[in-house]
Amino acid sequence: MVLHPAGSQVAFPAGRMKAEHFLKLVKHFAFYVKPSIEGPVLVLLEDHSSHLSIAASVHCKEDGVTVLSFTPHCSHKLQPLYRNVCGPLKTYVNRACDTWIAKHPGEAMAIYDVPSIINRRLNFAAASTDIKAGFLVTVNFSYNRPFFPDAEFLSSDEADRPAPATDAAALNESNWKN
Repeated sequence: MVLHPAGSQVAFPAGRMKAEHFLKLVKHFAFYVKPSIEGPVLVLLEDHSSHLSIAASVHCKEDGVTVLSFTPHCSHKLQPLYRNVCGPLKTYVNRACDTWIAKHPGEAMAIYDVPSIINRRLNFAAASTDIKAGFLVTVNFSYNRPFFPDAEFLSSDEADRPAPATDAAALNESNWKN
């Protein structure tokens, strides 16, 4: 039996999101947000295979939830809440954890300590002005300016590799050299 802090909802065990967990998360979201066909909501997500579920897609469509997935490895530029809420929240929580550890020498922080730490710091990171500012600095509202500088499209020397050998003799020779 897995115990969870009082009042928390666990969408996926062991840190691995699967399609059935995402459906549970979508239902939880809809219960609290109350989207409808007349009052739809937009959900911005990172691109992840668990979000590609027919059951979740049908549920979202019937409830008036539109899901927009970001291209992989771009959320740091495209996701408004990552830019202005989640990033600062992570900083606030890390500082609060450091403070907790300093005040409780020799004690291990339990999972039950984490929700109260996050809850006390969330108001600092989730101010409506910060949320609005997040949309202004992301590509969602950046139609008239280049958002990714040209340098971000250049190849990396670290990733450059010689072309793979195509004939059997070259493959056998390269295997013996390594």
